[in-house]
Amino acid sequence: MFGIQRALHGVALFSIIALALAVVGYTIVCALGLAPWLTFEAQFGAWHVPAAGQIVQIAVTFLLVSLAFFIPSSRRILTLEHSHRDFSLSMDDVARAYHLCHTADRAGVFTLSSEL
Repeated sequence: MFGIQRALHGVALFSIIALALAVVGYTIVCALGLAPWLTFEAQFGAWHVPAAGQIVQIAVTFLLVSLAFFIPSSRRILTLEHSHRDFSLSMDDVARAYHLCHTADRAGVFTLSSEL
């Protein structure tokens, strides 16, 4: 289950990166006048929106670039989730922690009872 989920998550991240790069590249080429801008007619009530295609193309480019900035934090979260799922604790770890706490308590490290 987690393998399929991880694979689909990787495909989604790759798709966002690839689409963002393609749209940014095409928008730059359009801005340089080497390719045509997206064109369509739009109207909001009685107001005709001039250059609606260009506005939408720039907005989609901005949206995809913004989404791409979340990819590094997504990778950190996935790494944290992976390490959390791989967490294991043995009885030796419990015994060692028990011994350390009681040794520290006998040495007077914990002084909470004096404050109460």
